[in-house]
Amino acid sequence: MASTMALLAQLEAAKMLYPSLSPVLDHRSAVSKSTWGTRVETGKSIEVLSICGLLSAAASMNFSVLIPSMYFENPDLFYIRNTVPRSHDAQAGHDATILDSIPLSDRFIAALTPKAILEHASGRKFLAFREGLPAHFISVIAKGGVAYLERPDIIIMEGDFDIQVEEAGVLGFHFHTCSGTLAGSLRIRNDTNLPLKSISSNFSNEKYIYSIIECSVSKGRVKAEDQLATYLELFGGAEVMFNVFVNGRDKPCPAYDHEILIDPITMDSSRIARNFFEGFIPLVNFLDQRS
Repeated sequence: MASTMALLAQLEAAKMLYPSLSPVLDHRSAVSKSTWGTRVETGKSIEVLSICGLLSAAASMNFSVLIPSMYFENPDLFYIRNTVPRSHDAQAGHDATILDSIPLSDRFIAALTPKAILEHASGRKFLAFREGLPAHFISVIAKGGVAYLERPDIIIMEGDFDIQVEEAGVLGFHFHTCSGTLAGSLRIRNDTNLPLKSISSNFSNEKYIYSIIECSVSKGRVKAEDQLATYLELFGGAEVMFNVFVNGRDKPCPAYDHEILIDPITMDSSRIARNFFEGFIPLVNFLDQRS
């Protein structure tokens, strides 16, 4: 019961933080239930709260916030990871039964589409992804690297993107960043490998990656620091990163640049919203300074 009440409080807090997203947050389906109808300990609701806290803080400063329209047209897609779909037996943690209700083409599009776009007054754009960074993943595979399973809960990159269906069963993509351009196409099919049809990449480094946001209600310091070290190695130790740990425990984790301490079972929606809003101000300040 306590967990259910905490989730309801978090849902209300998310809507307080970014009311424009309420139609997506209030959407009820088997897919959204995996976030709002599960246990607080899964951390999924904290990830969504973190996105809303980031958007709220950004909107209060020098940023315009855009949520891609597809998420309002089909709210289920907002809850999908930014991980290119692969065969169920090859994708760790894949919610096969739940996601089978969503057409594969929609899942591919949602996997490549950021959850939010933050545009600075200068015109620079920052894209927020959840549990995956498709531009980096595709780039690694295109260069002959090994497919990896490490997925930061939320990651922010600078750049712009375009996605379009080129022909039946083929999805074209274009990511432009300060480190180069990645363009190509994917075959829309379940496959154990990334179904690349074409690729063109001149990425020189990972300096387009600006922040890793890791969320946990119970993760210990050692585990959190090990994860961050893995991510930094994976992303080439991107020099300008400002990394955030949303921490549900009272033991600090100094490896991160900033921590947001939370009480995952509090029932006070206003307090939760204020905590996440204030907690993300330092990250937004960092992005503002880089623009």
